[in-house]
Amino acid sequence: MRSFTRLSVLVLVVLAGLTVGGWAVIRHSVAGQDRAVLNTDAGQINVLFQTSLQNVQTELRSVAFFTESAGGSPSVFAAQAKPLMTSKSNSVAVLDRSGGQPRIVQAAGPNLKADQPLPDPLANPARQASGALSSGMVTVDGQRLLYLMAVPTNTPDFVGVETSAVDPTRPTPNSSGPYSRVWVNLYNGPVADPSQLILTTYGARPLPRPIGVATTKFGAVTWLIQVSAKTSPSGGYAEASPWIVLSIGLVVSIAMAALVEALGRRNREAARLLEERTALYAEQRSVADTLQQALLPEALPDLPAAELAVRYLPGVEGTHVGGDWYDMVPIDEDHVLAVVGDVSGRGLRAASAMAALRFATRAYALQGDPPSDILAKLSKTLSVDTSGQFATVVLVLVDLKTRQLTVVNGGHPPPLLLHDHVGDFIDGNVGLPVGVSASAGYTATTVAVPPGSTLLAFTDGLVERRGESIDVGLDRLREAAVADGQASLDELLSHMVGTLVGTGSADDTVLLGVRWRT
Repeated sequence: MRSFTRLSVLVLVVLAGLTVGGWAVIRHSVAGQDRAVLNTDAGQINVLFQTSLQNVQTELRSVAFFTESAGGSPSVFAAQAKPLMTSKSNSVAVLDRSGGQPRIVQAAGPNLKADQPLPDPLANPARQASGALSSGMVTVDGQRLLYLMAVPTNTPDFVGVETSAVDPTRPTPNSSGPYSRVWVNLYNGPVADPSQLILTTYGARPLPRPIGVATTKFGAVTWLIQVSAKTSPSGGYAEASPWIVLSIGLVVSIAMAALVEALGRRNREAARLLEERTALYAEQRSVADTLQQALLPEALPDLPAAELAVRYLPGVEGTHVGGDWYDMVPIDEDHVLAVVGDVSGRGLRAASAMAALRFATRAYALQGDPPSDILAKLSKTLSVDTSGQFATVVLVLVDLKTRQLTVVNGGHPPPLLLHDHVGDFIDGNVGLPVGVSASAGYTATTVAVPPGSTLLAFTDGLVERRGESIDVGLDRLREAAVADGQASLDELLSHMVGTLVGTGSADDTVLLGVRWRT
């Protein structure tokens, strides 16, 4: 009898050990899977916040730059500040800190007034603001405010600032949309400090565990994102499976069967999650493409003397925004400036540099600077030593009346001039890429345009192939351009892109065309 008891105890201990061990393994697996899903959600939300911060930095720099350039004009400030006034609690202002004590030049919104002094809690951040976007939380007249500040590169004494009223006791609704299944807390800074809570969909109390985290870093801004599931990310059965195994695991066979079933469900759940991640990848790619298009011109100008057309194809690899861009800037009724450029690298840094260069080029052109001076000034706004980025740019000033082209090239592939079924590259004087040297100089090349000619400017995505000389790609482009001399400009660009790029290139591709009507 005593031996039977000892054996029973031994069996009970073994079975209990197997059951508890299986319960712990499955519970750990479910918790790890939940955290992985939540971390992925936090990472996707991080991409959206980084994109928003990049846009805010560009808008704050623009409102400060153009308000200062216009001598503090209220109408110019109002036009530039309008994109930032997204809610009634937002305020936007331009500050002048040249005298040591920052003062408000122009302001809009409930928290900042042009005829009132700058609140003391905002004065010190304004003195310390730089070109990189910065953020912080302050209390003004008993109200908590989130501020964002940025300084234009060319006007360091002026600061663009945006403030938003923050009330962490009022959760932001998120009952619809791609992230409606999770709770979100957003903190200013790298830690979950309740006094730095910017936004919550759950309330001021801590989120329920498990929690996914991501850190948004842009410029001098650091925000912490916390994500918690409203319901189990793995599904109800996955959440309950450890307890099921624990309750029925006193028998080894039943415990093993339950474990196998749980593992099978884990595999099916992993397959489902993989499908969701693939869909999110496609969605993120769509967001990147939308952002790229938003940074490019909405339409080309309508010119009586010339026909304009463009093709832009984003790169097919990755989900990051590229740095290729184009622009057509009407100077007056007889002159238009064609711009094609390519910032090195991809992602938000490349997009930010591209947007800064495009807006700066347009501003310098509209104030009457010649193309060679424009490239020289751009070389002072971008530095490969500090940002790790440079850009190749070609500027073509088109004189529609005298039929002349003034070409200035900063390390970019030469534009192609088509006439009488012949294509000639405008090589001219090729200077350094923008950002390589702040003292770089550029020399213009002037070319006469025969009647009915076509000018083509492009980025290297149209001609470069891995392991192939660039000259081979340029010859291939010229052959494609002269193959059909009777085609319209739109047909010509479509033919060239289809021939040279096909279903897509790893790099972004721009092809800009100008054809004289007579």
